[in-house]
Amino acid sequence: MERMKYISKFYRVTCFLLICVFLMFTGNGEAKQKIGELQQSDFGYNGVCLLDTADKLDLWQEKPMFETDMVYDEMRVKRYIYDHDVTVYVSEKDNKIIEITLGGKRYELRNGVKYGTLKTLLMATYGKYVPMKIEGIPCYIYESEKFPGLHFVVELDSDNFFLTGVR
Repeated sequence: MERMKYISKFYRVTCFLLICVFLMFTGNGEAKQKIGELQQSDFGYNGVCLLDTADKLDLWQEKPMFETDMVYDEMRVKRYIYDHDVTVYVSEKDNKIIEITLGGKRYELRNGVKYGTLKTLLMATYGKYVPMKIEGIPCYIYESEKFPGLHFVVELDSDNFFLTGVR
């Protein structure tokens, strides 16, 4: 009789552990990686977004270190270079911001994305990407039907594939 109690207890504990392991892997979806998606704010930095007019750069309360008139992607632009590797390109035609480039290590984006961020956090924050090389640099290109014509580009370290810059 004592042996039956032991076997019964062993059986219950074993079943309980198997159910726990099963729930860990199938559960309610929390164990699975969540896939993010682009938001309007992802196309900007510190309150300044693509297609805003150059006047909105005053929000940063910082003067650019350099201003340059140049041709960029077959378009006449004014390039503003700010401290901490932030560069903004403004179309001379309509005075709208066409690109914001973040380099260096001093910026932080939505969901804690910053220099050194790995693929898992990028996917959880921005969703699916298209891998590509731009000027020899590995990149992830994010696009969304919600924002036609806008691209969010993540530049990666060529050896370890962590984030090194954003355009």
